[in-house]
Amino acid sequence: MEGDCLMKKDKINNILYLKSYNSYWIYDDCMKVHNPEFDDFSSKILNFKKRDRHAVGFFYSVLFNIFSDLPDRENIVLVAVPSHTSAGGCGSFEEVIDKLCNALGFINGKMCLKRVATIQKLSHGGRRNKNIHMQTIKVDKINILKGKKVILLDDVTTTGNSMLACEDLLRGLGVSGICKFVLAKTKSRHRKVSNI
Repeated sequence: MEGDCLMKKDKINNILYLKSYNSYWIYDDCMKVHNPEFDDFSSKILNFKKRDRHAVGFFYSVLFNIFSDLPDRENIVLVAVPSHTSAGGCGSFEEVIDKLCNALGFINGKMCLKRVATIQKLSHGGRRNKNIHMQTIKVDKINILKGKKVILLDDVTTTGNSMLACEDLLRGLGVSGICKFVLAKTKSRHRKVSNI
């Protein structure tokens, strides 16, 4: 992965991402089985979600390499989609955003989006529609966002709805542009496993 900074794009939702995320489990006829496509990158994503220091350091380095070439960084706010819990902040992105802002001069917006009501974790069957996010996420620190460009970060996208909801909330504040960037895009989880 080091040196592999070619980004991909979810053209439907206009979201940039690094690689595909293969979930640990897949389902076949109501049976849960280990996904044979679960790889090292997907493992790093899971570890990032758990705030593992090696995974956090790995993705910090990847984002540093990508974002260090951006011009006008002093007018770009780094913001992350909040965790599913009202007390969860933005997970591992809190540390990553702090380090990127200190090293590269971005504006720190890690606390601009807050989950005000806990929702069921999406990977555990929580509702994925956009409205649930619109109703449970609020914007804070509006003064640092007005007239600025925003890089909106998340670890994994499946439907894109949490990103789209956050984008809508930010657009209503007069930001000058939003780039949606996730570390990984989920591959379909429900696949037919042949001849088991």
